[in-house]
Amino acid sequence: MQCRQCQAHYLVSSEDLAFYESMSPTFAGKKYPIPNPTLCPPCRRQRRLSFRNENKLYSRKCDQCQKDIISIYSPDKEQAVYCMKCWWSEKHVPTDFGRDYDFNRPFFVQLTELLKKTPLPNLIATPDAEESNCAYVNCAGHNNNCYMIFDADHSEDSLYSNAIKASKNTIDCSYIQMSELCYQCVDCTQCYNLLYSQDCANCRDSYFLKNCISCNHCILCVNLQHKEYCIMNQQYSKEDYEQYVAKLNLGNRDSIPALYAKLKGFAKEHANKFFHGHQAENSSGDYLYNVKNCRHCFMTTKGEDLTYCDSLIDARHSCDISSFGENMERCYESNAIGDNVYEVFFSQLCAGNIRNVYFNLGSRNSHDCFGCIALKSNEYCILNKQYSKDDYEKMVARIIEHMLSTGGWGEGLPMFMSPFGYNESMANIFFPLTKEAASKLGAKWKDEVANTSSAAPVTVPADIKVVTDTIINEVLTCSSCQKKYKLVKQELQYYRDHNVPVPINCFDCRYRMRLSMRNPQKLWDSHCQKCGVNFETSYDPAKEDLVYCEKCYLENVH
Repeated sequence: MQCRQCQAHYLVSSEDLAFYESMSPTFAGKKYPIPNPTLCPPCRRQRRLSFRNENKLYSRKCDQCQKDIISIYSPDKEQAVYCMKCWWSEKHVPTDFGRDYDFNRPFFVQLTELLKKTPLPNLIATPDAEESNCAYVNCAGHNNNCYMIFDADHSEDSLYSNAIKASKNTIDCSYIQMSELCYQCVDCTQCYNLLYSQDCANCRDSYFLKNCISCNHCILCVNLQHKEYCIMNQQYSKEDYEQYVAKLNLGNRDSIPALYAKLKGFAKEHANKFFHGHQAENSSGDYLYNVKNCRHCFMTTKGEDLTYCDSLIDARHSCDISSFGENMERCYESNAIGDNVYEVFFSQLCAGNIRNVYFNLGSRNSHDCFGCIALKSNEYCILNKQYSKDDYEKMVARIIEHMLSTGGWGEGLPMFMSPFGYNESMANIFFPLTKEAASKLGAKWKDEVANTSSAAPVTVPADIKVVTDTIINEVLTCSSCQKKYKLVKQELQYYRDHNVPVPINCFDCRYRMRLSMRNPQKLWDSHCQKCGVNFETSYDPAKEDLVYCEKCYLENVH
C-alpha cells in the first residue's frame, strides 16, 4: 500500500489483516470491519504522538477555581483546563458537557468542539502530585520531591529527567530504572553513583561506561562485566585508578567533552549486540525485554503479540500503541493508554479500568463509550451524553455508518484535533518539522514568545568549586539555543556533592542530547559482521558501528 501522507510504500501483512478482523466490533447485531490503515507505520506513530505534550509546562489559571497552576496547556489555548482538585471533584460532571450527535456534520468536527469545551486536568499525573512537592511533572505518578521529571513513576528527589522508574537522586537521566545518584545516564538499570554512562546494569561509583554490567570504580570502559578499578578495560590497582580519576578534574566542564569523545572512539573498537534487551523470542525491534511475538516494537517490557508498538510495559495482542500498558490487551491505534485497559481503539490519554471505548480522549475508569472527552467512571456515553445500553448500541451503529460515508472510521484521531502545537508534542521530537510542514498536515503550532530580558549574559564558571550560591538567582542563557534557564537550590547542591560542573545548556537541549545517544526507532536489514547471520537492527548499516548477532556478541564481552 502507499501512504496517503508521505507516499511511502508499506506492507499490510497477513498477520495485520488477521488482527484487524479479530478487532472488528459488532454493534446492534452488525459487524463493522476495521479497514486497512491509510498511513504507513511511522506516519501513524507521528499522528499519535502529536497529542502527547510530555515536557512543555506553562503557568496559567484553573478555569474553575482561578487558582494559579502549572499545566501542559498554555494559557492561550482554547481548551478548558481544571486543576487536579477541581477535575476530580464530585461537582465536576463530564456528562454535563454532553451533546446530541449531528448526522449532517463530520464526526471529528463535533468531537473537536466537545474537546474544547470539556475540561481536562492540568497535568497527566496522580492527584497527589502537588502535595508530594511534584507540581512540575507530567506523565508521572507516585513521585516525591521531584522537579521537571516526565514519564516518571515511583521516584524521589530527582530532577530534569524522563522515563525514570523507581529511582532516587537522579539528574539529567533518561530511561533509568531502580537507580540512585545517577547523572547524565541513559538506559541504565540498578545503578548507583553512575555518571555519564549508557546501557549499563548493576554498576556503581563509575564514569563514562557503555554496555557494562556489574562494574565498580571503572572509567571509560565498554562491554565490561564483573570488574572493578578498570580504565579503558584495563585492570589498575585501587591507588593508580584513584590517582587517574583525580587528575581528570571531573568538576571542570572543560574536561567533559574530551572524555565523551574518548569513550565514543573506544566504543567504536567494540562490538554492539544487534538489539538492546534480552529474552526477545520471535521478535524484532529494540530495547525489548521479556517479549514474545512482537514485530517492529521498541522500548517494550513483558509484551506478547504486539505490532508497531513502543514504550509499553505488560501488554498483549495490540497494534499501533505508543505508551504505556500495565495490563493492556486487545487495543489498537492509541496513545498513552494503560492501567487495566481492554479493547481501546483510536483513543488518547485514557487510563484506569478502561474497556470497549472508541475515539476517547482523557477518559478514566469508563467503559462502552464512543467519541467522548475526559469522562470519569461513566458508561454508554456518546459525545459525553448518557444513553441506555440498547440505545447506545443502536446509536453507535448509526454513527459508524455515517463515518463510513463521510470518512474517519478506522483512523486514529486526526492531528488537527490535538490541543497542542506540533512543536509542543513528542511528534516533533521523533519527526521534526517546520511550522509550514506541520501546517500542511493540519497540525497547530505554538509560536514562542521572544525573550525580552535586557540583563547581560551571565558567565557560568567552568569549575563547580568556584560557583557561588548567587547563581541560583541568575538568569542563564543556553549556549546552544540561547533560551533562558535557571538553576534550583536542590540542583546546585547535587552538583557540589558529586563534583559535577554546572550545565551551560537548558533542559530541552540536554534532553535532546541524551535522546541523540540512542539509536532511532527504525529497523534496517543487516547481518552479523562476524558470522554473517541476517537480522533486523536499529544500527544503520551506512555507519561504521561493529554489530554482532547475540551469540557472537556474548563471546566477545570481557
